[in-house]
Amino acid sequence: MMKLTTLKKKNQKKPKTKKRIHRIQLKVVPVVSAAQTVRRMTGKDSKDSSKRLRSMEAADDLRQKRDAEKNSLESFVFEIRSQVRDNEEELSKVSPSEEREKIIEDLEALEDWLYEDEEGGGANAELSVYQDKRKSMTNRVKAIFTRLVELEKRPKALQAARDVLISAKEIMLLWSKERPQITEEDTKEVNEVIDAITTWLDEKELEQKDKEDTDKPAYTSKEVSNKLQKLHSIVSRLLKKKRPAPEKPEKEKKEDEKNEKESDDDKKEEESTTEEETTEEKKEKSGEEGEEKTEEKVEDKEEDKEEDKEDKESEEL
Repeated sequence: MMKLTTLKKKNQKKPKTKKRIHRIQLKVVPVVSAAQTVRRMTGKDSKDSSKRLRSMEAADDLRQKRDAEKNSLESFVFEIRSQVRDNEEELSKVSPSEEREKIIEDLEALEDWLYEDEEGGGANAELSVYQDKRKSMTNRVKAIFTRLVELEKRPKALQAARDVLISAKEIMLLWSKERPQITEEDTKEVNEVIDAITTWLDEKELEQKDKEDTDKPAYTSKEVSNKLQKLHSIVSRLLKKKRPAPEKPEKEKKEDEKNEKESDDDKKEEESTTEEETTEEKKEKSGEEGEEKTEEKVEDKEEDKEEDKEDKESEEL
């Protein structure tokens, strides 16, 4: 019985409770503190703010340039070190082993310096420091490679310059006949330039003989080219001079003078004829005007006679 009673109680449904919604209107009161208040900027505040912004932009730009220069220096170290090692056999002709070893050693030290964080290290160095270190190393390496290039180019440039000077001398011998427009003063100027270049080449060649291939050269192929530039400029200017007009034979000159004289005589005759025609026209015009005046006078006299006659008749009446 107790089980049945319990089952009955479980089976009995509980009455549903209704949900009630209570709405309460809330009052919102804005609270603004003095720190949260945004005030209008004054002229001074605006200038200070612009100045800070420009300073921040400049600092950011400098930082970017510094980082770019640092990365570039690091790549430069790897590249130069590789070039020196790859061309060691050729470079040995123009540089002692101590010089090349010192360059490799300094490049490795420069690479380590780039990662040093302490004061004076390259991790956070100034932009100018990176630039100065790169420039210094570039000059040292460039000096070796320049000596290597000039070892082959310099003798060729010297021989080519001497050939140009000889050729110029030979061409100048033909100017008196083939180019009469080139004066003796022009030829003298060219000779002076050739002599000056020849003297310079002789001096530099002797100076270079006393030097080793590992020393700084007495001159370079580019300097030889620059010396010849003045000669090329003068010769080009003289070759552009125009030839003088050929002189006419005496017979043609006399005929030209005769023709000019005849043309002058014709012009004078035309001018005199024109003056005569103008004078006759003036005379004819003045004659016509005189006849017109005479006719007017005759008509006036006749009119006066008729008036006198009329006056007499009126008096008689």
